[in-house]
Amino acid sequence: MSEWQLQCHLPDNNGITLKIGKAARVVLPKLIRDRMGFVQGGDVELFETAAGLILKNASPKSSLIRKDDFLVHTGSLPASFDWSRLIDDERSDRDRRLLGL
Repeated sequence: MSEWQLQCHLPDNNGITLKIGKAARVVLPKLIRDRMGFVQGGDVELFETAAGLILKNASPKSSLIRKDDFLVHTGSLPASFDWSRLIDDERSDRDRRLLGL
C-alpha cells in the first residue's frame, strides 16, 4: 500500500506535509483550523485548480455582530487579530456617517 501525502502551503511558512489516513481522511493541524475558522461539523468547500486544491469555509460567518450601536463578539478569534485596527476602522466609519461623508 502506497502512502499518500498532501502538501499544504501556508503564506507565513514553507508549508507542511499532511498524511492521508486509511479512511482517506486528512487531519488539519489545530493552528490551521483555528486560523481559518474551521470547526468540527462545519461545512467546507474544496476546489481543484491548476496549482492544487483550495479548501475554504462553505459559509464563513463573522464572529462580530452588530447589536444596536455596538459590535458584539460571538466566537473566538486568532491570536493575531488586530483589535486596534478594528476599533479605528469603526470609529472612522462612525465619524463619516455622523459628518455625512
